[in-house]
Amino acid sequence: MNEAETTVKKGLFEGAARVLTEVLRTPKVREAVRIVLRNLDPENAALVARAATQTDPELWLSFVGSLPALANAMIVINSELIESTANFAPALLDQQAAQLVADTDLTRLGGNLAACAALAVRVSKNGEGATAAALGEAGRRLAGGFSAELERQDVEITTLLDSLVAGAAGLMRRHPAVVRQIVAAGREAIDDVGARND
Repeated sequence: MNEAETTVKKGLFEGAARVLTEVLRTPKVREAVRIVLRNLDPENAALVARAATQTDPELWLSFVGSLPALANAMIVINSELIESTANFAPALLDQQAAQLVADTDLTRLGGNLAACAALAVRVSKNGEGATAAALGEAGRRLAGGFSAELERQDVEITTLLDSLVAGAAGLMRRHPAVVRQIVAAGREAIDDVGARND
């Protein structure tokens, strides 16, 4: 056992990783996992959420309290997946990315983001300012991580901006009303910040 293995903190994910490593060595288990993944029914996922929130509200509140740890776990998992995916051929990744966009319910995702934004606005207006301060800190930390990773990946910011501009132009052509709403909301937020700082 090397030094890296001896310093791993024991816990749920560490134990799950050890078990999963052994289990996935079995071909029949791998095939069973593929079958399960092919037969997911996301349209019924709301049933799970309702069962969790309505059957035992206290358990649900405990889950909500653990969301930061769960979010951190998903961030770490996502980081590992991205690192592994980067080893595939660009042509294959291009096809997979197009399929991912086509199959993902981005309309509902947009609605979820809007609901989160609306909740943040309501809490910020009726709370004591903690949410607004937390969002400001979140923006700073996100920007720091974003910049550091671009530097690590040796990606020029101008190249990234060119890609974003091309994507934004496509969005404007397909959904001009949505873009106008976003721009108007952005202007209103900037004016609000300016008014508070005057």
